[in-house]
This record gives sequence, C-alpha cells and structure tokens, in this order.
Amino acid sequence: MSSVPDNLQHWKHEGVAVDVAVGIEALFACCSTLCGFSVQERGALGRDRHWVPLDEDLCIADVSVYYLSGLDASLRVYEQITLALHELLDEYPEARELLRGQSFARVFH
Repeated sequence: MSSVPDNLQHWKHEGVAVDVAVGIEALFACCSTLCGFSVQERGALGRDRHWVPLDEDLCIADVSVYYLSGLDASLRVYEQITLALHELLDEYPEARELLRGQSFARVFH
C-alpha cells in the first residue's frame, strides 16, 4: 500500500506522477514522525487552519505528526515537506496540478 492517494494512483503510468509518488514516499521515509499533510489552495483555507506557503497560491496544511511526548507538527516538519515539494516542483512544474487539493498520509503495511 502507498502513501499516495488513490486518485493519483491512476496517474502512475505517467512519468511525472511516478516521480511525484516516489518523492512523496521518500518524504515519509525520511520524516519518521510525519503522519500526513495536504496541499491546498491558499484562498480555500480559513484563518483557523495552520498552513505554510508552498508557492504563490498553494500551501501545505493539515500537517499531523505522531503524538510523542506532546509534540506538535514543528517548523522543521513543515520545512521538510516544503523542501521536498519544492524539489519536485522545480524538476516537474506540471506536478502542481497533481498536488493541488491532495492529502497524503502514512500507510502501514
């Protein structure tokens, strides 16, 4: 099972989607406390939700981490997600449309 949502799974025959899926899987592998996150349009998020900008209109929101001694999603986790997604978007600008509105979650086998 994959951390990539089912609606991205059908894109796996496309080269960009495969690389996006691999990048997301690598993000979860390197960030062991990350449970999940979403990529949303900034205008769609209310002020009550915590988010960080990804680019001019996309942001990272709904970041959740494993509850370990009361830790919340730290700035470091947001930075790791942002860095990973920026690397994907730098290499594959067309991946913006694949990421927009998607939620990603760690999956246990």
